[in-house]
Amino acid sequence: MKTLLPFLLLTILMGCDTPPASTTSETSAPPTEKRILSADDFNGSWNGIAKVINKSGRFDCNQHLTIEVDNNGGVAGKIGWSILPKKSETNDTQKFGNNLVGDEVEKHTEEIIGLLNIEDGTLAMVEQFELGTLNGKMRSDGTLELLRTQPGEFHVVTHAVLKREPKAND
Repeated sequence: MKTLLPFLLLTILMGCDTPPASTTSETSAPPTEKRILSADDFNGSWNGIAKVINKSGRFDCNQHLTIEVDNNGGVAGKIGWSILPKKSETNDTQKFGNNLVGDEVEKHTEEIIGLLNIEDGTLAMVEQFELGTLNGKMRSDGTLELLRTQPGEFHVVTHAVLKREPKAND
């Protein structure tokens, strides 16, 4: 029996030539189709409400992004924001934002450059005159999710889901 046991184990471990059964259910939904993107899907003006944390507190602001993407994925544009009126019924602690030289302001716009990865719909952008970085992703519903960070004395972190404004020919 002791000599037969290793032989049986070896036979079991070697298995047969048939592949293992699939672990996926036949009732599961098929994978969603990948949307084919182009530079034109990103070109234009985008707007939405951003959640913000900076040295003056936490608050919401209007976020606007205008970009033009060339056929090689190069991005040029502007990112801007304006503080929304305080909501008395919330813990909105906003007071101000800062511009390039640190002045306290209620709105600001900056020039940006970046690159688009058309294969996965991601954008990597930087502010041209400050330390801010922006990372965007086209979502399946056609909105653009945008995360922005800026370290340093005038630090800020924002998160927004932006909708594209209709183009004149839409």
